[in-house]
Amino acid sequence: MPEAKQYLRIDSSFTDDDAYITSLIPIARITVLKDTNQVIVKEHIEQKFDNWGNGILQLSFPGKLTEVIISYVTEPLVNTVLTKDVDYWLGTSYPTDGRIMMINTPTPWSEINGITVSYKSEPDGDDSVKPLIIAMYMLIQHWYDHRSPVKHLQTYVTPIGYQKLVNNYKKFV
Repeated sequence: MPEAKQYLRIDSSFTDDDAYITSLIPIARITVLKDTNQVIVKEHIEQKFDNWGNGILQLSFPGKLTEVIISYVTEPLVNTVLTKDVDYWLGTSYPTDGRIMMINTPTPWSEINGITVSYKSEPDGDDSVKPLIIAMYMLIQHWYDHRSPVKHLQTYVTPIGYQKLVNNYKKFV
């Protein structure tokens, strides 16, 4: 919050808009996450799959992966949790690119989104996400300055600086 207020050039003693600014921070963080498929801070993510694909599950939001839990529906209302290094492998050759190699691919019950991967992902390093944090602040400033999308028949689009920063980080999965 203090960093966002500093970026907006709002005096710290002015607190009338604190609740509004605080509500914009997670919205901007999630927008950057969805626009780039890259985490800015440690995130807990749950991703669903219909099948095992070609034996590699590609996670949408890679980074340093921790607390990976893979479960699948074996029969109606019954979930089975897989064991790391027995059923799947994160591997040393790609610890941060978001791929999980399946060793044993059991047959899941035919259910849409029957496979769930729950994981925490954090950025590879502070320097790698600094431009994305600036992009997040740009969004916050844009939304703070333009609280309605249309004013006197003038529309407001996302700042070009945001688009330039985000386009450098987009990962298409």
